[in-house]
Amino acid sequence: MISNNPSEERNRLTSTRQNAFIAVACALLALLIGAAIADPVGARLALPIALGFLLVAVAGRRPEAAVLGLVVARPIVDCFVQIQTFGFSLGQLWGGALVFCCAIYLLAPDSRERGVTPPIPWPPLVFLIAYPFLTVSHGDVALVLGGTVKLASWILLALVVERVCATPQGQALTLRAVMLTAVSVVVAIAIVISQNRYGASYYDSASRLDATTQGPHQFAFMAVVAVFFMLATVLIRRDSFLPAMLAAVLCGELVLSFVRTVYVGVLPILVVFLYLATRRLRARAIAVFLLLAVVASVAVYYSEGAILPRLQNLAFFGSSATPTSSLGSGRIAIWGATLSSSFSTWTHALFGQGVGASRDVIRQAIGVSVWAHSDLIELLLAGGILLVGAFATLIAWLFISTWRLAVDDRQSRLVRRWAILAVSCIVGYFLMSLTNGVVFYQASVLMAVLIGLCRGMYLTPGQTVLDRISTRSSHELRTAPAATPDNRPASRSI
Repeated sequence: MISNNPSEERNRLTSTRQNAFIAVACALLALLIGAAIADPVGARLALPIALGFLLVAVAGRRPEAAVLGLVVARPIVDCFVQIQTFGFSLGQLWGGALVFCCAIYLLAPDSRERGVTPPIPWPPLVFLIAYPFLTVSHGDVALVLGGTVKLASWILLALVVERVCATPQGQALTLRAVMLTAVSVVVAIAIVISQNRYGASYYDSASRLDATTQGPHQFAFMAVVAVFFMLATVLIRRDSFLPAMLAAVLCGELVLSFVRTVYVGVLPILVVFLYLATRRLRARAIAVFLLLAVVASVAVYYSEGAILPRLQNLAFFGSSATPTSSLGSGRIAIWGATLSSSFSTWTHALFGQGVGASRDVIRQAIGVSVWAHSDLIELLLAGGILLVGAFATLIAWLFISTWRLAVDDRQSRLVRRWAILAVSCIVGYFLMSLTNGVVFYQASVLMAVLIGLCRGMYLTPGQTVLDRISTRSSHELRTAPAATPDNRPASRSI
């Protein structure tokens, strides 16, 4: 029977094509898995192809689910990022898949029917355009291209998540994906601990100077943002046992990372969370904070002998540095050398010296080939004051995206409290960017999800998924069965 409704007929045809595509993809997936089993040598090539077909099938059906699924998978990908397939690392393949799925979502004919279509923000685009434009003429082209792709990936992700979260259903899907990502971060850190690439094992070995391996920084930076999401869930939900446990485990893993930058980054989140918990006298939130404190204290006690040298600013770059320049593992000497070179001439100050110049400058100054360990100083040396100005617009955009939700009178009190905690996460992200560098790290993936979620919730005042959770919890309390005289809850008849 042919429908007289053009919209229903179009949806039927679209569904038929999607189901046919998924059937073909699953058949190819089965064939490739069978080939991989029959030929173990070819498994290394067959398995990525099979997963690629599966990803394409999901993207054809629900591209937003494919995008968020890639976010969940990123921490695990980082555990094996050095594995090469078809000449590409797993990290590069992941980035290509993310761009592909984001493009499918944005270009899909029904994307405009999913909800409000927000305008494209200009601050991230300014930085994305300024970075290659100001650095490609006098820098390493490969490094410029790699950095541009990383920036484009998480900025594009933020735009997609904003559109997904323009509806309460999309916000709920995103929060579920974030919960799974937190689990993924916990598992990924456990994997790198078993590989002796985390915490004391990493800093006691020469592998920390090997650029081909992933150190604890990538995972610890992601864990900071994951801690925010878990604590924010504790603030808004009564059944928050799993988020509380994940937050406690993540805090313990942060302590054991020995990455001092993440201690600075997570501190604003914990302080604001404690403030919100005590201001409203929320016993559950206060208990979770005490749990985090106990777990962190146990982790510090367990690793006291190894963590104290890191906290005492003992430099590992070499013994030739003076006591003053050795502070922060030589950061004082590094920043002094890069800032001096940045303002050595007016052309260097205005236009920079290109991406990768920091390693040459620092090697000449202190004899070690490392980068500036600060996004601000690295960008100043690469693209001068003009690029730093574009970077300032990006940071301002991050702050404004969360702050306007926190002060929006149209939003409920619960949403505003959630947004205040989100502002503290932006503060922590900015501090990590200043003291180590995080814009080109994988933590920006979760940060993109946070920004997209905040901007999406701003479009649905009074109707966000947080409001629905609050309404449902209040309804459950009002409809709870009354206590019987012997203090046992009365049973409901079915």
